[in-house]
Amino acid sequence: MNETDNIDLMWTLESHGWSTITLFIDDKIHRFEISHCFGDPLSELIQITINLIDKSTQEVACWYSEPGGHRWSFSRDPENQHKINIEIEEILDEVYEEIKNTETVLKFTIKESQLVQLFMTQMDKIFELLKDKQYAKDRQSDFPFDLYKKLKNNI
Repeated sequence: MNETDNIDLMWTLESHGWSTITLFIDDKIHRFEISHCFGDPLSELIQITINLIDKSTQEVACWYSEPGGHRWSFSRDPENQHKINIEIEEILDEVYEEIKNTETVLKFTIKESQLVQLFMTQMDKIFELLKDKQYAKDRQSDFPFDLYKKLKNNI
């Protein structure tokens, strides 16, 4: 498992029910497109962040695209509790089918504090951008304001 602190993440809330995660690890860039039609990925991300702050040991999110998607698994390292192991798998099954076929795309370890800060920064960014009427026009319904406030109160 790759362990580095040279990691950055950008969550872009696209218009009309799409998001893009751009993940920078060392010198490599990984992009993941997510459709909001199959779930509420921002709520999932915020809930995962809350759960990690509360010392959850295992979290999973399945974020679908059209077609396919990715399963992100977050697990607390048993020997180094301040670190989170992340495995990203491509889902090879159709949307809404039981997930049986996956292929690991990426595995890495990151400090919990860094991961939480990366997630928080992106949620704060989106929250601030949504104050602009033009930006918010086709995006506002995709942001979970109540859950975001819960996260902010939890910190």
